Amino acid sequence: MKYKILVIDPDRGSRKLITGLLSKKYEVIFTDSVNDGYSAITSHNPDILIIDPLFPKKEGIEFIRSVREWSDCPIIAVSNNGTENAAVTVIEAGADDFIRKPFFSAEFTARITACVKRIAKLNAAKGVPQTPLYQNGKLRVELENSSVFLGDKRIHL
Repeated sequence: MKYKILVIDPDRGSRKLITGLLSKKYEVIFTDSVNDGYSAITSHNPDILIIDPLFPKKEGIEFIRSVREWSDCPIIAVSNNGTENAAVTVIEAGADDFIRKPFFSAEFTARITACVKRIAKLNAAKGVPQTPLYQNGKLRVELENSSVFLGDKRIHL
């Protein structure tokens, strides 16, 4: 299953770097504004949200608060403001993690991987299938491994 990650960052260089680090393993959607972020969340239903929370006028912090009211999607804040106060403010607003820019690529990807593992574990506990599938009545198509089932019986194509 390819997890979806929404990146909201006004800095084109940061979006390009993050997309480069993550796009081989994940589906990465990006936008440069909080307003576009709202529509991207509703249309793409991302598994993870990465945001620079300190947009002009701190609209990113309000965005995090707003999303947290209706979503449990993990939120990872990535910011140039590396002060302890900034990190605390963002985490108190509802972010799950805070990463200071510039960051180490290996550490960044390790944090994303850890987040994905927690999502997979939670989904498994909820009974959410880990393999993308199409299901209609007794017909089930597992897209990732190209398998077709009718009821519990595998259909060989």
